[in-house]
Amino acid sequence: MARRLIVDVSHNNGKVNWLKASDTPDLVGAMVKATQGDSFTDPMFVTNMEGAIQASLSAGAYAYAEPWKDPGSQMRHFIDVAVPHNPTKLAVDFEWTNGPDGREAWHLLTTAQKQAFFDACRDEIAKRFPECRPKAYIPWEFWNEELRGVDLSRWDLWIADASKRTAPRLPDGVTVWDMWQTGTRDWVDGMPGPEDMNVLNDAAVVAEAL
Repeated sequence: MARRLIVDVSHNNGKVNWLKASDTPDLVGAMVKATQGDSFTDPMFVTNMEGAIQASLSAGAYAYAEPWKDPGSQMRHFIDVAVPHNPTKLAVDFEWTNGPDGREAWHLLTTAQKQAFFDACRDEIAKRFPECRPKAYIPWEFWNEELRGVDLSRWDLWIADASKRTAPRLPDGVTVWDMWQTGTRDWVDGMPGPEDMNVLNDAAVVAEAL
């Protein structure tokens, strides 16, 4: 069976010709950045969502989390922006990010505070969509350095691992990954540069629309 590929995009990718992109072998969908923090909306979100859907690609939406801000406010902003455009999946991007003081923000939190942040994000999504199981985007190195001891069992795992293995390394206690950002950047027709590619796990259930 051929790999099923997902490309993740934001305004940083520039203008995408989604009809051309959809001709890429094995490309079945896109994860589109919707928001960051509690107020920023990606200026290309609507254009990318509509383009991917019109090209018959599965289109999910993701939020970039800022751990120094209220998680509930961030998820409400994300849901308000993303859900009217019928994403097939919701995801939250958890990774290294500098706070307003220029320091790495996650490193300033205790394990308990990190767990509380993850749980608050998950709880806010569950309030609106009890049946939804969102993805958590987590680079393996970030988990290894910052998230040991944090329970991820309420999330589907979108793991980033560029170790060039045949399958991604997984956090402790996690046995199944949903999507793997392999570290490979491939040229996609209709996109201005090499793009981050993600492989869907054929053993995992593919989510339907919310």
